[in-house]
Amino acid sequence: MERSEARAVAAAFLESVESPGELLRLATDDEHVADVGWAWVFAWSTREWFDTGEGRPPVGAGPIVVVKSTRDSWMLGSATPYDEQLEGYAVEHGLQHVDPAAELAAWLTVQSASPDPVTAADLATWRRRGVRGWWLFEMPGFTDTMFLVGDGVYEFHPSRTSVDEALAAAGGTG
Repeated sequence: MERSEARAVAAAFLESVESPGELLRLATDDEHVADVGWAWVFAWSTREWFDTGEGRPPVGAGPIVVVKSTRDSWMLGSATPYDEQLEGYAVEHGLQHVDPAAELAAWLTVQSASPDPVTAADLATWRRRGVRGWWLFEMPGFTDTMFLVGDGVYEFHPSRTSVDEALAAAGGTG
């Protein structure tokens, strides 16, 4: 299932839980959509928040998950970490869960001279977005190093290599 089709499923789900006094909306940028392999995960909030920067989503409600193979959709809860909920669903349904941050953290640990492992939590402040089936990770602050995570990890320097060139070099669809 493509992201655009999953977005329509997530929007319909969001409409089904919307109350008349509080209109809701999915985030419109792809930066707030995660691909975990077997599902798309969509951020959302109130229309008021998107329009004015004020307000917040109802308490206890997390992102909307759309399963690619079945079109099932549900909302993650806020009491348990999202990754635990996603991993639990994947295990229960025999699906392969993908955590690109964990994959990059493991790769960085191997590359590092430090005895301390890098964890996915260490990468929480890094900007990440989907790019043609890969995840692009950007370190916070001013840096000339980016990482593509998909079929492995590929490090590149945007001052010398475009994202398209990096995708092509990594074996992606650049």
